[in-house]
Amino acid sequence: MVILKCHNCGSEKETDNPPKEFLCKVCGGANVVALTDGTADSAGGCIAPTGFEWQLPAGVLEGPTGKIFVTAQGTHMTKAEFIDAYKIDPEIALAYMRAHKGVRKL
Repeated sequence: MVILKCHNCGSEKETDNPPKEFLCKVCGGANVVALTDGTADSAGGCIAPTGFEWQLPAGVLEGPTGKIFVTAQGTHMTKAEFIDAYKIDPEIALAYMRAHKGVRKL
């Protein structure tokens, strides 16, 4: 059993299968799960990301094993992992962002 703690509001959640990243169900904060070996109490601190754009994919890597989506925090995830973490289909999000690049509303 692993306890995941939100960096933004401090709420905790228990899980048997920790994700690479998760969204806090209380405050909506994007959290990266630090991989530790238990030698340190906590990973290095940083400024917490805010805003919806942190839930969108930053890019995609394509190779012989398929597509790997890169999060705004730099984590590499499969499509299933991305959908599980952010509840957003990364392919649809990337297509939408590319279609609306440079479009400004006045």
